Amino acid sequence: MGQSARTDFVVLSRDGDGTSLLEARPLTGRTNQIRLHLAHLGHNIVGDPTYLQGGGLGDTQTLELGSPPMCLHAWKLGFKHPLTGERLAFETPLPDWAKR
Repeated sequence: MGQSARTDFVVLSRDGDGTSLLEARPLTGRTNQIRLHLAHLGHNIVGDPTYLQGGGLGDTQTLELGSPPMCLHAWKLGFKHPLTGERLAFETPLPDWAKR
C-alpha cells in the first residue's frame, strides 16, 4: 500500500464539454499525487497517458513531442530552501488551455 497523501482541490470553472478547471494544492509531496488522487475520484486529467478513464493504466508516463498536452500545469510553486532557509517562490504564465 502507498504512503498517505493529501491534496486539496478547488473548482475554478465547469465547462459545457464536461471538463472542469481545478486548483490543486498538494499538502504532501508524493510522486504523481495530483494525477492519482483525481483518477481515484473518477476525474482523470485530460491528456494523461498513465491514469486513464475507467480506472485503467496506460503504458507510458510521458507524452511524445508534438502530442496534445496533458492538462496539468504548475503555475505557482513555493518552498523554503533546504540549506539557506530562504522562502523561494516561482510563477509562470498559464497555458492557453487554462485561460478562462
